[in-house]
Amino acid sequence: MREAYSRYGLCARVLHGHKLESVKREFTGLFRRFGRPHRIQSDHGRPWAGPGPAWLSQLSAWWVSLGILPTFSRRARPGDNASPAQWQRELKADTTRPPAAMPPVQQRRLHDWVRVYNRERPHEAIGRLTPDRVYYRSRRKYRKPQPPRYPHGWISRRVRPNGEIQWNGRSRFVGEAFVRQKVGLKPWRKDRWRAYFHHWLIGEIHADDLGSMRPAMYHRRKKAKVSTMS
Repeated sequence: MREAYSRYGLCARVLHGHKLESVKREFTGLFRRFGRPHRIQSDHGRPWAGPGPAWLSQLSAWWVSLGILPTFSRRARPGDNASPAQWQRELKADTTRPPAAMPPVQQRRLHDWVRVYNRERPHEAIGRLTPDRVYYRSRRKYRKPQPPRYPHGWISRRVRPNGEIQWNGRSRFVGEAFVRQKVGLKPWRKDRWRAYFHHWLIGEIHADDLGSMRPAMYHRRKKAKVSTMS
């Protein structure tokens, strides 16, 4: 993880797989230490993004509940993440060729590399300064996830472990990203409701559809975030 403006490396961790709880634990530690960012940008890989509504995974839906905006690079557009990709290439070239035989040793390599990167390596993009001279922590302190609160007149439903809600006598699939969370249903048009997770539009439910919500997908257009219904 790296802060975009200052190029300050926040961490490089050795994790055993992409289990949600272990990744969340690492992020919780980062948010406690550095504060909550306003936005996190990532590619479409797991565990950052998912195949469902608004590209949210359980991890990025958790970011939303913390008041953090997830943004995703466009598919097949490596230029969207050119700078962090270069950072990762340098880290791997310097610390993993060959990798250490034991994870604790590899973790020490990563920790030492990030320290040198932050304190000793100047960058042209920040005026030939080192990242630690430019970086400052977020003023937004870490807080526990807040349950969503929906406006008066909306209906809320808790998402079951299979990603479904019960609505009008039917099970409706809304997405595994929102398991055990509450989604809000906003009356929209005749026999249609818009589904939200916190402030995110995640789809529409039509009375004549069987089983599934029509998901919203967000696409990047210049610097705007545009939602479309599929």
